[in-house]
Parts: sequence; C-alpha cells; structure tokens
Amino acid sequence: MSIRVAIAQINPKLGDLCANLALYEEKIRQGIEQKAELLVFPELSLTGYYLRDTVPSVALTMDSPEMNRLKKLSRELPFIAGLVEESADHRFFNAAVYFEDGAVRHVHRKVYLPTYCMFDEQRYNGRYWEMINSAYTETFSLFMIYGNRCGFEDGVGFWGGSEIVDPFGQRIAKAKYYDEDFIVADLAFESVRRKRTMSPLLRDEDIDLTINELMRIRERPGAQKVVQPFMNSKVRKLKASRTRKR
Repeated sequence: MSIRVAIAQINPKLGDLCANLALYEEKIRQGIEQKAELLVFPELSLTGYYLRDTVPSVALTMDSPEMNRLKKLSRELPFIAGLVEESADHRFFNAAVYFEDGAVRHVHRKVYLPTYCMFDEQRYNGRYWEMINSAYTETFSLFMIYGNRCGFEDGVGFWGGSEIVDPFGQRIAKAKYYDEDFIVADLAFESVRRKRTMSPLLRDEDIDLTINELMRIRERPGAQKVVQPFMNSKVRKLKASRTRKR
C-alpha cells in the first residue's frame, strides 16, 4: 500500500490573498494531473511570511469566503494549506490546515514560534534542516514531507529545497534550491514496517516513563498525581533504584 504525495514549492506574494489563492488553484490542478493523493503547501504560503501589522487583514476565519473556496478545491485533491487563522475570540495563529472532501479535517497551530531577531532565517542554513529531517525520519521510523517556500520578502531569501525523506533517512524527492518547483513521490507504507522491525526505538518507548520524568523535571507535585495511575513497572523500578542509591 502506498500514497502519492506532492509538494508545491511556491513563491507567494506578501499579503495578497487573491494572487496566492490563484496560485493554489494552479498547483492543485498540477497535482491532479500528476495523480497526487495529497498536496502540501509551505508555511504561510497563502499570505506571505513577514506580515507584521497586516496580520489582521489577511487572517481567515473558518467561515470566510476564502476558506469556503479552499474547501471546494479540496473536493478534487486533499491538501495542507499554510495560513493565518483567526479564532472565534479574535486571536491569530500561524496554522497548517488540512482540507479534504470539501471540509476542514484538522487545524494545527504552530507551537514553537521563532523568537530570534526578525526571524533571522539566515542563521539556520539549508544543510541544518536537511540534517534534522534525516535524523527525525530514522529516529521515529517515518516519512518526512518537508515543504519550504522560495523567493524574497524584505530582502530576506527563502532557500526552497523541499524534500521527501523515507524512514531510512534517504531522500526520495528533492526540489530545487531558491526556485519554484513541484515534486511528487510514492510513499510505500511497507518501508515504515521494515524500518520499525529493524529499529527498536519506538517499540521500546515507555510513554509513562517519559511523562513522569517530565513532571519531575518541572517539579509540580500536583501534576504528578494526575499521571500517577498510569505508572507502570518500569517507573516503579526506576524510583526504587533511586531510593537505594540515596
């Protein structure tokens, strides 16, 4: 079993929803022509990146006309869009939205926002992210679909280099650096099974141990009580071992 995935590495226009929606439609048609089953757009590719004070003017609510247009487009091909979401209580989020069969199936709000000066992307060149992508795929035995944009905003360049990496850390599709591109790859689920059979990392993972260790690090006794019922033998053995050492 496999799934054909595509990445649209585009150069969106800053703050121009109309132009970027047209670009989305063009790439969705291209994805349909290449028989893709999922299309991934880069972060904030519907709005541009350096929005600053223009965020409220390009933010989309779940019932906005633009969102309805995106829902209709997803009837032909499921896709992930990068946009600014406005919540019901008028907060704004850097969001990845999954559209499928004419509906919004999932919204992920970015957790770790950049805090370095003016989003200084130049401090983290392409080789760094490629190394991280490869490390994650091998560690977690999964595929990595990494969609990056290209072009310039306020003199800052986006390097592109979108890629799809398999569970063994091998790149099975690679986009151009700095230029627009469109890449497609077939992801065979058997690769995940084969890698997880070979690698014990996920098999040996103990989520209860991880949770309790995080709670211990944060030193929140009250929070410890919440996860206490889920402690298993490994956690108890770990605590007993610490007691003996003292």
